[in-house]
Amino acid sequence: MFMDELIKEREIANRGKKSNKTNPKYHRLTMSIYRLRKNRKLSRSLICHKIRVLEKERRRLKSEIPNPDVIRIKYVRYADD
Repeated sequence: MFMDELIKEREIANRGKKSNKTNPKYHRLTMSIYRLRKNRKLSRSLICHKIRVLEKERRRLKSEIPNPDVIRIKYVRYADD
């Protein structure tokens, strides 16, 4: 019964929380790329070069980071037969 009580307690504590948060650096780069694509004032080659540089930088980042407020429970059933 110990695991049942622990799981219920954690479900109540984690209710409504996402397990991962969006990475603010990744989101900032994505929005910069979006704004550059919408920009018509700069030359096309300059825009393409800037987009390539930002996308290369964005590929090194994770899109989501673990949420420290959410506690994950890993349960392994051990059967001794």
